[in-house]
Amino acid sequence: MLAIILGGLPLTVYAIKIIELSGPHSVINGTENVTLTCEYSYDEKADSGYVIKWLVLCDQLFNNDPAHISQWIQKEQSEPKCTDGYRLCPLITVNNAFDETPASSITLIKATTSLNGKYTCSLASLNGFSSSSHNLTIYGNYFCINANLITVNQCLFLASPTTEPAKEFSFQALRENNQIDCTAVGLFPMPTIELYQTPPKTESKTGKKERINLSDSAKVEYTQSESGQYTVKISYYVNDTSLDEKLATHFECVISIPGTNYTESDSFALRKGEK
Repeated sequence: MLAIILGGLPLTVYAIKIIELSGPHSVINGTENVTLTCEYSYDEKADSGYVIKWLVLCDQLFNNDPAHISQWIQKEQSEPKCTDGYRLCPLITVNNAFDETPASSITLIKATTSLNGKYTCSLASLNGFSSSSHNLTIYGNYFCINANLITVNQCLFLASPTTEPAKEFSFQALRENNQIDCTAVGLFPMPTIELYQTPPKTESKTGKKERINLSDSAKVEYTQSESGQYTVKISYYVNDTSLDEKLATHFECVISIPGTNYTESDSFALRKGEK
């Protein structure tokens, strides 16, 4: 960044600046060719060269330390170079483009849940610095927890593609003790679970039946397997006096994964005295 005096007022000139770091924020485990693109501007008159770096902070790998993916020095390298210190090169390709808007991009050849994390593009020169980060959530029903760098490749390649993160999803009422249980098995990353009730005689100002969130008064349990998959269960006690004998009260269980558009739900109806 340079400060130039123009007409008595300082004018800030950015020698280098990231315009946008773009790409998907969530993909399903096993998705191929997931690309993040870092567009930037550079003023050759205000500087004498620059360096582009890509780093990733994975949620479970590398002991929560940023892993160096690549580095490209403008006046020394014709092509961006992948840094192999964390054995990521077989999984990620790096490219530069010098069209109307210059850009650097990385492509995950096959996105697995082990590569779930925050990706950072940074540019540095003698007169400027700019960086931007992008969170990428890779969700599915398999994850490999392994902080030992010797076997990172095994961990990264083991994840199998899936389009259904939840292996099992059940929603039932245990009438013998008036308890509702909703359980999902085989999720990653950690999901959220909510329980809703729609009483038969409750209506909002718009005339629609009002849905009440019961999650705060319900019991929620999380467990995680050795492979990293989560099982989540929500339980709620239904007071029989709150039910109507003729009109059904509807209950809905909703499971979602933060940072993604994945959601799954199920519902059923109860009446007072039903077995």
